[in-house]
Amino acid sequence: MSESYNGWTNWDTWNASLWLNNEEDVYSYFQKIARYLDPHNYSDIEELADVLEQELPELTLGDDYDPGKVNWMEVAQDFIE
Repeated sequence: MSESYNGWTNWDTWNASLWLNNEEDVYSYFQKIARYLDPHNYSDIEELADVLEQELPELTLGDDYDPGKVNWMEVAQDFIE
């Protein structure tokens, strides 16, 4: 049985991406990082995924999602594109 949610791996991944794209300060911060990355370069996607995994949970103010369940590579790929 698939846990996918709205085209994402799961609810936690969808929620992390939604939050990232809807919080202006957070979006701008990660956009500054992403502008130098190539969406077709696996290493660049992996680098952003690592940054998101380390920093995004610290920037949130609630327990709306489980960062351990987030597919950070998927979030990074979508954000870079």
